[in-house]
Amino acid sequence: MIREIFLLRSVACLCVVLIHSASIMINKMYEEADASLEKGIWTSLLLLLMFATPLFVFISEFLISYSRSVKSPKTFLWKRIKFILFPFVAMAVFYAFLTSITGQHALSEFGHFLWQNLVLGKFHGYFILIIFQFYLLHVLFQRYGQGWSWKWVLTVSLLVNVAYLGYFSFVRTFDDPHSEYQAWWLPFLGWIFYFTSGYYCGRYFDQVKSALITYRRWIWVATLLLACMMLFLHHSGLITIMSSKRVDVLLYAIGMIFSLFAWAVQVKRVPRILVAISQYSFSIYLLHIFFLMCVSKLFSMLFPTLHQSLLFLVALFVGGVCLSWGAAYVLQKLPFHEYLIGKLGKALPREEDTTINKKAPQGRELATGEQA
Repeated sequence: MIREIFLLRSVACLCVVLIHSASIMINKMYEEADASLEKGIWTSLLLLLMFATPLFVFISEFLISYSRSVKSPKTFLWKRIKFILFPFVAMAVFYAFLTSITGQHALSEFGHFLWQNLVLGKFHGYFILIIFQFYLLHVLFQRYGQGWSWKWVLTVSLLVNVAYLGYFSFVRTFDDPHSEYQAWWLPFLGWIFYFTSGYYCGRYFDQVKSALITYRRWIWVATLLLACMMLFLHHSGLITIMSSKRVDVLLYAIGMIFSLFAWAVQVKRVPRILVAISQYSFSIYLLHIFFLMCVSKLFSMLFPTLHQSLLFLVALFVGGVCLSWGAAYVLQKLPFHEYLIGKLGKALPREEDTTINKKAPQGRELATGEQA
């Protein structure tokens, strides 16, 4: 059992909730045309958190590759359909219903919003549509790509990923939230380098771990430089979209993934609270937007004239994490909860041997919490 993954998964989960909390706070507290330093600081923080979704993609493929568990493609895919795709459909229905009864929308528009959620991924669950493409790609890669050079695969996938995101960052941009083509980020080409990086890191984890320890300081410095470059491109107006689908986020996210991994391999004991968050990460991911909406509404009712950005952000983040966690704990007591909010991940043993065996044990959790 790879203890580092518990740290990475919990960090990714918390950062996703923080991203959406900060987005809600910025939209509520500041005008769109506001160019103040305060708003600039918050948008910079938001941009620096954009590695979270790529980290989930990386973790998912890393664990599948490390466990080498894909012996039967039919069984492999069916288990993920039951415990990942079914919850995606359930949440797509739930959030489509919420959208259709809030604001100026009418319940008659439910079908339209459901179509957008299920097919175009126009809600935060779009990540699952991306992950399923990589499940299929992994099966094909296991069958046909075993003899390929990892250097060539990583190089080609990076170039393809950069070209794809670069096209939509500089040549054609689709920032209009009403555009049907906003779903350009769903095809796997926009995420392929995270997949190949996760695949080879899982396959050669012992060598990767040794390299992370040896070159960790260089990795941290490189990531800092990439972060500065990304912030410069954003504040200079060269790339304005606030999204993890930016071409500059690709390099920064890879830097952050390996920086966090280099930190995680040196942690001797994973805090129990992070293990618990890791266990509930998929459920928190699915539910947190609903509770962020509730906290935002309640905060506006209790403090209608209060303009405290930090207080609002803390309320959203803490409320989003704790309420989603609590709801998942309650819902898992119900029959068939796995098909609504996914399966609960395994816990890390309290008396864990910190050495990692080369061969992965059975029953390993994937990034989304289900058993491999």
